[in-house]
Amino acid sequence: DVDIIVFTEYGLTTLVDNPEGYAIEFTNDNPILKKLSDLASQHAIYIVVNLLEQVKENTKIKYYNTNLVYNRQGQIIAKYRKINLFNEPNLTAGNEMVTFSTDFGVTFGVMTCFDILYHNPSRTLLDNSDVEDIVYPVAWFSTMPFYTALTVQHGYFASNKVTLLAANYGEPQRGHGGSGIYVAKGNIAHIDINGAAGNTLIVHDIQKSKRKANRKNCVTTTSFGRHVSNKPADISDYLTYRDFKAADYQFQDVDLTRGEVSTEICHGQICCSFNITAEQPPNTKEVYKLMAYEGKVIFDRSYVYIRVCSLLACQNETRDSCGARINGTTKFTKISVDGRVPKDGTTFYTPITLNYGL
Repeated sequence: DVDIIVFTEYGLTTLVDNPEGYAIEFTNDNPILKKLSDLASQHAIYIVVNLLEQVKENTKIKYYNTNLVYNRQGQIIAKYRKINLFNEPNLTAGNEMVTFSTDFGVTFGVMTCFDILYHNPSRTLLDNSDVEDIVYPVAWFSTMPFYTALTVQHGYFASNKVTLLAANYGEPQRGHGGSGIYVAKGNIAHIDINGAAGNTLIVHDIQKSKRKANRKNCVTTTSFGRHVSNKPADISDYLTYRDFKAADYQFQDVDLTRGEVSTEICHGQICCSFNITAEQPPNTKEVYKLMAYEGKVIFDRSYVYIRVCSLLACQNETRDSCGARINGTTKFTKISVDGRVPKDGTTFYTPITLNYGL
């Protein structure tokens, strides 16, 4: 038996630029909401579903990217409006964090897609409550080298020690796809990514957390397990965009044929210390570079401030070739990255790991 199901962002409307004609008013007699209510009560299951919401205010109409939560009786028990919009100029941002409690003893926090990269709500949900479980509808647009769907999900799970139920919109030809179930204080329970359009149902039994996690700004990750199907997914048609201006970043060449590398690279107010152990095949032409960056980048239509310490694979010796999707043969047995950074109140750090299989 399943207790809760999470649907993807834009799963019912598809990815639309203009919400008019797709958004609905959340009224008691709305047939779509009634159908969802009937499904929840019929199957005695909690449903988390993403919809476009229409709200009339005097002579104006506002549109929201909204998650609704139904309980087993078909009642709406939570409504969350996405706070951090991405490429959604016709929508209005929400401004409230949302949690909901279940009859199986778990309190969930709710967020959507781009929210995961911002302190509010991705961290404030955890800082101001006993929430250790997150439901996460998403239509993630994967961008190399730092912002692919599964790597961002895993980084959030690993750094915050939470259970994350991530349901991603499946359209790989446009760079969308990658869902996962990540269990607090444990392994990746199940991830799914493939090159075929559509969505895959993933199911896993999860034990409830027994105590609140001790979250620190210092992030340590260990090796992890994951569900592996008998036949690896064909993701050759999965489109990965690359948005990376190498000239803005501080690079340092690294010679991995030595087996062990220990060095530091700085940029702005940050310094990144790397300790790497690797094995490269003889006469390999594979190129890796170390990189540090502190500064602004553009997310959608606004600038945000980031700090990055990274080991990047490159197609050749040029910096502009770094950050692409490369099928390498170098075997890494240890990658340790430490950052010396200024202290401030809302900056948070997330580990990102990426291989050819995304």
